[in-house]
Amino acid sequence: MMHYSGGYFDFVIAELLSASQSAKIVIPQTEAIPAGTIYRKYHPVRGWADFVQNVNNQVASAVGLPGICPAPGSAEFTPDLTEGHYCIQLTIEDGGPNDMDDEANRVIKDPAANCCNYG
Repeated sequence: MMHYSGGYFDFVIAELLSASQSAKIVIPQTEAIPAGTIYRKYHPVRGWADFVQNVNNQVASAVGLPGICPAPGSAEFTPDLTEGHYCIQLTIEDGGPNDMDDEANRVIKDPAANCCNYG
């Protein structure tokens, strides 16, 4: 059973400088990231799936404080989600596997959530 612990997020990034560009987004958490947390995406046809990580799509975290995080791209972010951190940084490629509009159109759509697998 999946438990979505860190909230649900649904945002759009528009007017990127170029199609296929990657954008960095920081999502402050009000509670520390629990052990075993993964970032999952929601697609209206395919349903829930794990965030795809590659050279243009990445999940990172930083220690931060509840609701307070470093700026996107800060060296404080480390790869993947670390237990006890309060900050999530996503790098999402326009038209890539984590852009839910499935188009390289200078717009990134991201419905998603933090998830913990409790068995």
